Amino acid sequence: MDKIKKLLVCVVAVLVMSLAGCMMPLVEAEEMPVVAETETVVKAAVEVTAETITEATAAAPTAPVPEATEPKAQSSEGDGIVLDEKTVYATAEVVNVRSGPGDEFEIIGTVTKGAELKQSGHIMFFQKPWIVIETGTETGYVSETLVSDTMPVE
Repeated sequence: MDKIKKLLVCVVAVLVMSLAGCMMPLVEAEEMPVVAETETVVKAAVEVTAETITEATAAAPTAPVPEATEPKAQSSEGDGIVLDEKTVYATAEVVNVRSGPGDEFEIIGTVTKGAELKQSGHIMFFQKPWIVIETGTETGYVSETLVSDTMPVE
């Protein structure tokens, strides 16, 4: 009976390892005697193990997959946009206007050097300052390093 228990443990281990994709020989073929009684025990063990694995897999909870979204605009202190209305001017040859305060946000437009922009607020996003601008019908974000309170000299 002891040999049957050892064989059963080996069979279950081999089955589990093969299901996990890491099949390694546990014993040499000549070390494992095959008799009618052992064959019956092995078949029963495989059936029970397969049922148990199927039941466990079906009962395993699945975590919901989160929907991909753009990062939320928020300052490092968590206080969001600070209202600050004024006129500013683009200082770089081409300034990207983005859908959010960060380089990872979509570019929704561009302005050229000297363009007058209506700033409605500012925000720190990952320790980088951004301004909020109104572009007629849309709100956009521009890196504060690319604007000035004074018109740039040509």
